[in-house]
Amino acid sequence: MDNLTYCDVLIDVIKESLNRRFERFYKLEEPKAKDGIIASVCHPFFKMKWVPKANREYIKKVFVSKVRKIKQEDEKSSQVQHTDSDKKKKRTESYYMFVEDQR
Repeated sequence: MDNLTYCDVLIDVIKESLNRRFERFYKLEEPKAKDGIIASVCHPFFKMKWVPKANREYIKKVFVSKVRKIKQEDEKSSQVQHTDSDKKKKRTESYYMFVEDQR
């Protein structure tokens, strides 16, 4: 690799642009990096392979808290859907009921 000195400038430019572009992901504790962390931990190929040992517990906490948050949101939306469908069902039942049936 020493004989490739004519590419030193190119290598420096590439390194600098990568650092500028992905700086937020190099600092794993930054809030801006959380979406990238979650996406890569969820991916079956990457999982936790890329995470430095010093950051594993933090990454696990970020991932688990996001999963719990999504689960809570999902449960809330399913409860809303159930109550909406119950209301619609009652309305349709009352629509088709005759006066004699309501007594």
